[in-house]
Amino acid sequence: MYALAVQTLPEGSEWLCEVKFDGYRCLAGRDKSGVTLWSRRGNLFTTQFPNIARACEPLLLPRPEGGCDSGSQTEN
Repeated sequence: MYALAVQTLPEGSEWLCEVKFDGYRCLAGRDKSGVTLWSRRGNLFTTQFPNIARACEPLLLPRPEGGCDSGSQTEN
């Protein structure tokens, strides 16, 4: 699901909202050479976020069985 920018939040008990912080949508996978991070468009993030790649290593099964879809935010 893609985020939709709106001027006002919907009201009512059937709606749940979350704040959208600027960041990257990131997919992670692991094979025998290690963890690879990439975007939905195929841009590689592994070298830009080596700490996240290392943190994912024990969490993922080797591909094709293991993978993770996540988001990451950084503070300026």
